[in-house]
Amino acid sequence: MNYDNYISWKSWNSFGHYDCMLDEYYTLELKENILVDSNVLEIGFGSGSLLNWLIDQGCNVHGTEINPDLISLAKENNIKLLNFSDSGLTDYEDYFDTIIAFDVLEHLTSDEITFLLDQISFLLKKGGSFIFKVPNCSSPLGNITFFSDLTHKTPFSQEIIKQLFSSQSALKIQSINNESVPVGKRCGKLSKTLMKYIQRSLQKVLLRLFSIVWGVKSPLGVNIVCTVVNKK
Repeated sequence: MNYDNYISWKSWNSFGHYDCMLDEYYTLELKENILVDSNVLEIGFGSGSLLNWLIDQGCNVHGTEINPDLISLAKENNIKLLNFSDSGLTDYEDYFDTIIAFDVLEHLTSDEITFLLDQISFLLKKGGSFIFKVPNCSSPLGNITFFSDLTHKTPFSQEIIKQLFSSQSALKIQSINNESVPVGKRCGKLSKTLMKYIQRSLQKVLLRLFSIVWGVKSPLGVNIVCTVVNKK
């Protein structure tokens, strides 16, 4: 799939920028796994917002991307880059404490995902974590997200994730959860925070009703966040 004009379609106007909502989201989702001076790799860094957030947390950060325009922007911002097709990747065996891939795996085929997981196992330290986020196709809200992007190839659900990692000898699932939901606590605007809280609460109620009526026991949020630990 060609990613021409993807940056403008996604409205990524300022590389590396993250606002108060993203700051809260990244903190909720990642703080337990991110330590000062830890080696972190982001796969598919996109707008660069998470890269900059990780740098601001004091991490030693690397990134990888396939979009040449985003790679150029990362170089302009002095981001350390990895190329998965580069033989120099062998220098990073057992190097990373954490590898993150938010909104990436759904863009790959099943064969590409399997290859990527082998690379991740190679790059992660023993006990290191791979954290990824994908649209939740068990949820009606997640289906809207998945089918809103022509470049999405592989749907995910809790059961598909379990099946995917059942064949992995080193990478073992630690948790599969609905993604964390920021409500704007760090934005300093009470009215905005209250509206976000009401919106998220209503979504939870509706999804709970859906799970009861259809007998679904899987997470039903828009996105699933999975943490996998390297046991090699």
